[in-house]
Amino acid sequence: MLCLVVGASILLSCSSDGGGVRPSRDAQRDRPGDAAEVVRDYLDALRTGDVEDALKYQCSTVADLPVPIDMARHQIDRLAGITGAIDSVEVRELDIDPHDEGPLPDFPDPVLVGYRLVIGGESHPEMQALSVVENGRRRWCGGHTPTSDQFFSEHRDERVIAQPRSAAGALRELMPSAGPSGQALEPDEQRVPTDVFREPLAGQMEGWSRGWARPGIGGSRVSGIRFATEQQAVDAARFALRVKFSHGVETFSIDGVPGAVGIRVLELGWLDVQPPDVGPYADWVYVVYGDTVVEITASELLGDPQHATVAALVRQVHSSAAITPRAPDAGASD
Repeated sequence: MLCLVVGASILLSCSSDGGGVRPSRDAQRDRPGDAAEVVRDYLDALRTGDVEDALKYQCSTVADLPVPIDMARHQIDRLAGITGAIDSVEVRELDIDPHDEGPLPDFPDPVLVGYRLVIGGESHPEMQALSVVENGRRRWCGGHTPTSDQFFSEHRDERVIAQPRSAAGALRELMPSAGPSGQALEPDEQRVPTDVFREPLAGQMEGWSRGWARPGIGGSRVSGIRFATEQQAVDAARFALRVKFSHGVETFSIDGVPGAVGIRVLELGWLDVQPPDVGPYADWVYVVYGDTVVEITASELLGDPQHATVAALVRQVHSSAAITPRAPDAGASD
């Protein structure tokens, strides 16, 4: 007879006396296993709050959790309060060569797996995950939103281009004087900017950052980062934008601010169990003035479809940075 083990979707051979026993998750990881099975078990562990077990499925190139395990568990519970508890996960191997999707970790047998989170009986848009074999075991090696590949293939990062050098003399002069409504100015300005710029990129020289906090959680931040050359600034802004593609759901521009490129990302995308069509979101905008990158972000957005919160900050920066075009000489000939 055959026993169907629900949850792991594995058929196990059972003796006629019913003595068949399902192997433990650790035993299953001792063999390469099925890519879709591993993705399902990884996500099942996360959605039930078993973060420690989920981490055992990750390949070595996946970044460590940005928060302690207890905090990750708390964030999973908080996300469930917003989206609803995840009932189950639908998975399928995709007939796509992962090498066609971009650079891969140096592990054998990469497989792309599509997965959908089922919440309240509703199946949300399909995400993609990469599974590889590392040290003889099948692993989860990162997930991304349905739009991520589109951002890469359409070279969305190349929309970031340098504007004329800023009219502001010091980076501090680029900082908005007024934050978003309902957000309080953080008391200490920071000389170390946010996100990817914490570890200096090529040519990175100095930075300045100002933030505003929302009651409870979330807020906004503006950071200015100066580089040795204009091209290094452009390269850095494009790199920072690409880093966010994997959790991105939309890119956008800011009216009246040429060269500014924004991306909306899943605020809790690092948990791998946030459906791509449900917030909270974070908006990030990059604009380059000469040798200076300005990074503007607004987080914990459950509404704001027109990106008004971050756009207001970007326009304040632009009013300080923009150089008025020089009028033609009166005596100049045609």
